[in-house]
Amino acid sequence: MKQCLLFGPYLDNLGDHLMFLAVQRQFEHWNASESLSVSHNIYQLSKARGLNPQTWTVLEQWYPSWSKSAFLIFASIAKGLMSRYVDEAAIEIVLDASGFFYSDHWQVSSMERRLRLYQDLRSKGKKIILLPQALGPFETRERSEIFSKIVSLSDRIYARDHTSQTYAREIASPDLAERIHCRPDFTNLLEPVESSLAKQFRGRACVVPNTRMLDKTPPNFGTKYVDYMVTSIKKLHENNLSPYMLLFELHDTTLAAEIKSKLAFDVPIIQLSDPLLLKGILRTARFVIASRYHSLISALSSGVPSLCLGWTHKYESLMSDYESEHLQVTLEEVSTGSLDKLEWLLDRTDEESDRLQLVAEKQKERTIEFWNELKPLITAQPI
Repeated sequence: MKQCLLFGPYLDNLGDHLMFLAVQRQFEHWNASESLSVSHNIYQLSKARGLNPQTWTVLEQWYPSWSKSAFLIFASIAKGLMSRYVDEAAIEIVLDASGFFYSDHWQVSSMERRLRLYQDLRSKGKKIILLPQALGPFETRERSEIFSKIVSLSDRIYARDHTSQTYAREIASPDLAERIHCRPDFTNLLEPVESSLAKQFRGRACVVPNTRMLDKTPPNFGTKYVDYMVTSIKKLHENNLSPYMLLFELHDTTLAAEIKSKLAFDVPIIQLSDPLLLKGILRTARFVIASRYHSLISALSSGVPSLCLGWTHKYESLMSDYESEHLQVTLEEVSTGSLDKLEWLLDRTDEESDRLQLVAEKQKERTIEFWNELKPLITAQPI
């Protein structure tokens, strides 16, 4: 197995955490844990979260020679680090697991920095593979040009959905468009962790809010989103489903508190640092109302019916993958306060769960096919 550098999941939310775990577990399955490195900053974060990557490296693009030397001298003092250090020269393939990074939705400066890094790595003969992730839209000239260059530097690009694939192919030159493939999110194979909380909240309705529904949506929509979540929770309470909120992102704490403050009854808020524990709780839910992508993946892949409230194309595509487009709540429905889809699901939860179990197995088979496709690309065989 070639030495790979996992790049992209910054572990600032639990979706990143799941992507990191999924790649790490796959390399363990291949008995190739030592062939997977992470950059030093991700190494420190992952150690703090108990992920324990086998090896780490320092990228020269980010550390000029003098500061890199100083950094390594400092790192050598830290117990156990140097024994796990892999020099950048040994890295052969970069695996980009950014999740949702290349898009008009994010700062152009971040994409520019990534482009400079990949230009440097490519000049040193490294191969670059973008693992399945959401891409686009690219309506601004700057971002479009940057990602077009990243496409030209990459050996293989996996879009997480057909809309993302279309966005990416539209800005790629015709001779490069065929290297952009569509494969599913790869976190659905991760097994949840059972816990006393999962047993405590079994059979109840789970609500997962997302602050991005406030700052990435049209003006004044945020208030309507909060009102919709409050009204939905009241409906769940009326139906004796004992609703609770579960947080997949630290930044959602304030939003959850605001929603809770508008309710006349208590709604527990669950916030844990281990996403597999959260997946274990989601798996026992009666059903889920969620706005966080990987909370939806965790629920749907466990066969748990889920109402989706999203702000970008990746949510619609996910619901399509799980044949649940009828449970996608549109921005218009949120704005008007329509609970039609929630009421529909309340009457059909059991049959939806049975149907989803079969769909989830199909999606897991697709993920296994993806890993089987990727493996030859990162072994001794040329790309």
